[in-house]
Order: sequence, then C-alpha cells, then structure tokens
Amino acid sequence: MNILVTGYKGLLGSHLMEALPNACPFTGDVADWNNCLNEFEDDFDFVIHCAAYTNVDKAETEVDKAFRSNAQGTENIANACAINQIPMLYVSTEAVFDGTKEGPYTTWDRPNPISVYGKSKYAGELAIQSLLKKHIILRTNLIYGEGRNNFITNTIKACRESSGAEALEFQAIDQKCSPTNVNNLVDIIRKLIDHERWGVYHYTDQFASTRKEIIEYIASKHDKIVNVSDYTKAIAPRGKNSILDYHHLADTLRVYPFDWQLSLDRFMRHA
Repeated sequence: MNILVTGYKGLLGSHLMEALPNACPFTGDVADWNNCLNEFEDDFDFVIHCAAYTNVDKAETEVDKAFRSNAQGTENIANACAINQIPMLYVSTEAVFDGTKEGPYTTWDRPNPISVYGKSKYAGELAIQSLLKKHIILRTNLIYGEGRNNFITNTIKACRESSGAEALEFQAIDQKCSPTNVNNLVDIIRKLIDHERWGVYHYTDQFASTRKEIIEYIASKHDKIVNVSDYTKAIAPRGKNSILDYHHLADTLRVYPFDWQLSLDRFMRHA
C-alpha cells in the first residue's frame, strides 16, 4: 500500500515515515491547491494527514496562519482525496472540545472549541466529513517521542542535567490529560488503516493525570525533588479536562491503550 504522509517532518509524521514501508512524503504546501493536485499525480492508496499549525498560543494572534493550514489545507487534502477516490486519516485533537466536561470526552460528544487552534482543527474535521465518505478522524492529545521537544521531553532533560540536590522549579498548565507515546499512536494508525474502519476515533495512552502529576512522576524516576507552580504565560484558553474516551476504538479494533506511566517508563529507558 502506497501511503502519502503530510507533515512528514513532524514528530508523528517522521515516525510514520519510518514505520510504514511504502510511505511517501508530501513535500509541498497543503494550503496551495495547485500544489496539492501536483502531489497527487502519483498513485496512492491512502493519505495520512499530519500537517498542521500546532502553536496553540501563537494561533490566537496568527489566526489566518492557523486556519490556512488546519482548515484550508485540510479541505484541500480532502478534496484531492475525493477527486482521486483515496481514503484519508486526519490527525485531530482534544482541543475541539471546551474542556468543561467532568468525565472523558467520547466520540459522540459535540465539539465546542474555545481556542483558535481548536476551532481551526475542528474546521478541518468538518471539511473532511462533508467531502469524503472514506475517512478516519483520529483525535489524540499530548504526543511525545524522539525528535520533538515538549514539556515531557524538556522535563526529562532538566532532571537528567541537574546535578544539585536543590528542588527543580517547573510551571504547568492546570489541565487533566493523558500523554501519548508516538510509537503507540503509530501502531493504532496502522491498525485503523488495515481494518478500513471509517469514522471518528479517540486514542491516548491511559490513565488520566494532571500535567503537574506528570512532572512529579518524571522527577521521581530521576530521584529529583520538584516544585510545580501554575503556568501563567498561556495566551490561548484551555479547558481543564482534555481526557479522551477510547472505548469506541477499543470496541472496534479489540485493542486497548497502554498505561501512560508504563509507556513513559519505556521511553525514558531508551531515550
């Protein structure tokens, strides 16, 4: 199966390029329609759309950039797939929800994004659903892995590089989440493609935690003491609950998410 991967230089895209034997990179600008048509001149059996504007805070002031990539770019890819009769998988986000629900968000909960980033990603979802019958929308959260820094990898680095006994200072957004190892997400994507189960799915590693607790867990594995205060520089609004319910995916594929602590332990052993 020849699979076209957009966003192939990003964290998820680069891991997909390594994991999929016949993966091909989309090298142009997804928001340029003519460029999209040119990229689709080769024969592909599937498209995985990872390309996205992902700076949640900057999106609040760079609204046009966020929507150009996440909405217009996604609509272009969906249009090109429809013209060429190619199925696609779109990697979306928990930010399509407002984060006010008490429990995990299911695939049947109505999206209500509160940030520009979330709104632009949801616009991409709507474009796909209106243009393409054979599609998969996969929402996820807080992906980490080799090749891209985020607060998880930065915390690990800070703990490893600290030689003193004094407490390390960190800041964290007040939010429940489930960090997701990129390798686990790649495996789920491969299974969804193999089974051709169209629709909307959620995948993160389990179980629920807060960003503060994640930092404290990483520190405990490095025998470090940390002080974690509230992150005060966030510009974009963020919901306090970003937990995604995985049961629809589990019922469909008969696979179950990994414990986030076990996945993170494995990553820290090999990183």
